[in-house]
Amino acid sequence: MFLEATDGTIFGPVIVAERFGERFRGLRPRAAGRYLLLPTNSVHGFGMREPIWAAGLSDTMTVTQVAIVAPRRVITLRGAVWILEGPVTAPRPVVGATLVRTEVQR
Repeated sequence: MFLEATDGTIFGPVIVAERFGERFRGLRPRAAGRYLLLPTNSVHGFGMREPIWAAGLSDTMTVTQVAIVAPRRVITLRGAVWILEGPVTAPRPVVGATLVRTEVQR
């Protein structure tokens, strides 16, 4: 699956991590062009070798905030229902943008 922002930025492929094992593994040890969508408002960087970004999403998939998660750190994005994680070197979603699911990368 891919996510497209209202500004046209495409994020993906995105793995939806709904099971414990998927959430626990996350993007370890390196994000390497992968994205992870988690039903949570808190993420950690334990086991990571590099920082990642985390975008807090509302229930309507609107980006409410974006933060950098350093290795061995925990962050909570208040009010987030979902968090999209991505490589720190990749483009980040803009606060206020809405993300829409798409099956193909355009």
